[in-house]
Amino acid sequence: MKRSSIVRVLLLSATLSALTGPSMAQRGKKPKPVEAKPTTTQTHDLDEGGSKTPTKAASADTMQAQAGQMTEAAAQAKRLFDAGDQWGKAALALDRVRKGETSDDEGNKQIAQYQLAIALFRLEQYQASYAILSEIADKPNHLKFNETLLWLAKLASVLPEPADIVEREL
Repeated sequence: MKRSSIVRVLLLSATLSALTGPSMAQRGKKPKPVEAKPTTTQTHDLDEGGSKTPTKAASADTMQAQAGQMTEAAAQAKRLFDAGDQWGKAALALDRVRKGETSDDEGNKQIAQYQLAIALFRLEQYQASYAILSEIADKPNHLKFNETLLWLAKLASVLPEPADIVEREL
């Protein structure tokens, strides 16, 4: 199959996935809000003396994060990103948020990670953008998972074939 055909199929598939949303069986029904379930603890006997230590049963990767109130640094990074004319400054500010240097919650860090990938794309730093988008695509619970698939499809048209975007399992 020619590369241009593969790219078209990938673009169509990603677009349809993002646009269709819930399955046909769920259409017409109001989606139920997703509630974060509290993590339960289990105790494990660690020695013969019978002392028990609680351990978390659910990991942070299984629950979807929610974005709360942004710090001023995150709000400034978002303003730079939304302005769309200072991608370099936006990328630096978003990277600080993504790394947790601004004390933002996990939801805001995920949004900053996604916006950083787009800023890098706009700066024509396609490999760096691909690396970040690939991290997001590996986490279906990421807040920007669906949007990421569309950006990966865009990258497929600008990166050389060895980038393995077309072969990537999503």
